[in-house]
Amino acid sequence: MERIAEKVWKLNVDSNIYFLDLNEKIIIDAGPPGTRNLVEKELSKVVDLSKVDRVIFTHLHYDHIANFDLFPNA
Repeated sequence: MERIAEKVWKLNVDSNIYFLDLNEKIIIDAGPPGTRNLVEKELSKVVDLSKVDRVIFTHLHYDHIANFDLFPNA
């Protein structure tokens, strides 16, 4: 995880995943298949995954949506 601005983090796992800690906790893109464990481990360092409010997909290619179910309350 790389903090790129106040309240904004980026994880690069072949495609970029962003976490925004604003009024809501937002994930932008969920990453490709095969990266699930890494995505879960790295995002958990900055947010409780069950507390993510919203997941936004930039588009619906598999490498951007595969791990959507890591955020059960979004």
